[in-house]
Amino acid sequence: MNYLKEFLEDCQARGLVSTRTYKSNVSLFLDFIDKDPVEINKSDLRSFLGHLQTMDYVVGRQHRVGVEPSTINSYFSAISSFYDFLEWEDLITGNPVPGFRKRYIRIKSTEFGENSRQNISIRKMIELVYLPLEYDDVLAHALIAFLAKSGLRKGESLAMNLENLNYERGQFTVPPKRKRKYRLGFLDSEMMDILDLYLEWRHPRARTNALWITPAGYAMDKDGPYDIITKYARQLGIHNPHGPLDEKFTPHCCRHWFTTHLRRSGMSREFRKALRGDVIKDAMDLYDHIDTEELRRSYLQHIPRFNAVDLQQTSLDSILV
Repeated sequence: MNYLKEFLEDCQARGLVSTRTYKSNVSLFLDFIDKDPVEINKSDLRSFLGHLQTMDYVVGRQHRVGVEPSTINSYFSAISSFYDFLEWEDLITGNPVPGFRKRYIRIKSTEFGENSRQNISIRKMIELVYLPLEYDDVLAHALIAFLAKSGLRKGESLAMNLENLNYERGQFTVPPKRKRKYRLGFLDSEMMDILDLYLEWRHPRARTNALWITPAGYAMDKDGPYDIITKYARQLGIHNPHGPLDEKFTPHCCRHWFTTHLRRSGMSREFRKALRGDVIKDAMDLYDHIDTEELRRSYLQHIPRFNAVDLQQTSLDSILV
């Protein structure tokens, strides 16, 4: 019996949308144990967990060691579904994975599932935003500020073009993707000043309509934000590329910072979800329509400021007085 093939056919019959992920995750597990899956034991599961925690792999240009805890959880979720199927088919007497996950896989739950990512203070974010100006790096200055002020995912930011900025209304839109409609965000006066400086730098270089470009003028690739943010975060001492998740500072940490400080400032959960572009899951959300102007006012009231400074200054000490 081809266990994996039968399992995937079962997933399709049940209308599950994670079939591709299940196939990838379960295949890696089966290749690793290299034995009849109905004969696995707790030792096999522990060995696979250790493999995930220490495996070397490459994402884009980034070399990594050990997958993140949330990814480990996804692997064992797929494996558990696989063994649920084997139990349903009366091939095993019980699923060994749930008990294993409870004992060995602890995922710290935080709002919106950030899973213990590093969170930094507002002052530390100010240092990170203005550090690039000491090196005349206007691109990094603007990109870090925009990710922190918008809460956008890396891919959402890279999908933006110039026409997605609307200075007159002090807002921006994110182009739609599959399963996601247009997303609206706002620009405070501070962010518009920072973008003005960036757009002045961008204009003579641009060979594309993409908002975020490289110094050579082309659209920034998917690794660009990671390379830029980790470069300056490492200089600031808040990014350890070989450390655990809570010692790393990546583009997604800007989204975590955005969410955390809006919550701490008292913004309602509904407004935070709307600004983050979260998928509606609660039936009540369908009826809780949010007025755009009300959302704008709340954003301008609660978004942390990086201080009113002269953007031509390059002395970090003078900026942080």
